[in-house]
Amino acid sequence: MLEEYNNYLPEETIQKLKNLWDRLGYKRAEKDNSYKTNTVPINSGVMITGNDYPNIDDPFIQRLIVLEINKNKFSAEDKQKFDELKDLEEKGITNVTCSILRLRVQFEKQWKEQFRSCYKDVSQSFSGIGVTDRMISNVAVLAATYKIMETQIKIPFTYKRLLESSLDFMTTQNAKRSIGGEVQKFWDCFIYLIKMRKIKNNREFKIDGNELAIRF
Repeated sequence: MLEEYNNYLPEETIQKLKNLWDRLGYKRAEKDNSYKTNTVPINSGVMITGNDYPNIDDPFIQRLIVLEINKNKFSAEDKQKFDELKDLEEKGITNVTCSILRLRVQFEKQWKEQFRSCYKDVSQSFSGIGVTDRMISNVAVLAATYKIMETQIKIPFTYKRLLESSLDFMTTQNAKRSIGGEVQKFWDCFIYLIKMRKIKNNREFKIDGNELAIRF
């Protein structure tokens, strides 16, 4: 778990965070005269928290499943549910972890088939919002995990609900890509230069009907 993410991190740090998706950790030098470096492998899931919505690097956004928590007013029912959660935590929740670990054999046997099946489901669900294959794969991992566990562990939501919720936050996430991506930044600069009369039609660019030509 990595805390306090913000959009002002150095490019080198953002690159390291992107490498976590490929299960590549930091590099370290060998303590001998070989001048070799070893990359520490990532063998766990990674959670990143912070107050900024990551929108400075499109490939980084594509590697994430971003969940926003913007609620700051709570009803009586919300508070009651929170109290129930706290009571549950007092009794211990590690038994859930143990139940999941007992399914290791099922995961090893069923993973490829379930992931491919869920990838198709997610692709169909996301067909209208134009997300990338990487973003589909991220949600397919969650969906395949659900499918393998659903007959062994009591889960308080359905597979259909998982896909519906995923579509909601991925739609928002994809829109953030458009706001912060390189392509959008290019057109923002282009429009700014037109407004400031730094570039002109028939000089730096030419509009012919529905076609735009740009002289670089």
